[in-house]
Amino acid sequence: MTAIAHWAMPRIAILLVLGCLGCGSDDGEPLGPATASIGSGENTFTALSDGSDALIVLGPQGGYHLIGSVQVSGLKPGNPSDLASPDNPTTAFVVENNGIRIDAGGAHYTQGLDPAGDDRFEMIGRIVILDIANANAIDGATLRFSVTVTDVDGISATDSVQVIAHPDPRNP
Repeated sequence: MTAIAHWAMPRIAILLVLGCLGCGSDDGEPLGPATASIGSGENTFTALSDGSDALIVLGPQGGYHLIGSVQVSGLKPGNPSDLASPDNPTTAFVVENNGIRIDAGGAHYTQGLDPAGDDRFEMIGRIVILDIANANAIDGATLRFSVTVTDVDGISATDSVQVIAHPDPRNP
């Protein structure tokens, strides 16, 4: 019996090593359940939850926007140093007021995500342009703010919160 076990040991070791190669993605990134967490923040990720305040900012070109950020896990993050990388995921933000989209539909970003620690990756401070004439018109409104991140393999993670709209106090 020990001769069989001795003979089988190298083959078992090879099978274990080959089996573990499938435990992560082909580039060593961790796999697992795909999750997303929507947030805000111009320079650092600030998680949003139902009831959070969302500042409606008057942009330099005269339109209004929200700042969107996201953290994900379980997705391939792509290459944040190469905007043209075919491995980059696509991140899409949507804003709705009473079930009607009020974003301008252009908040789609295909670019790599930066490491955020603990097998998480993030995109911070993206502009989500709103199709509104005046921030005061939606002051106090409950908006549905959503994000979906889809990686190069077609795996997606989505998060959505209800936020309370308020004009940014820096607006004129």
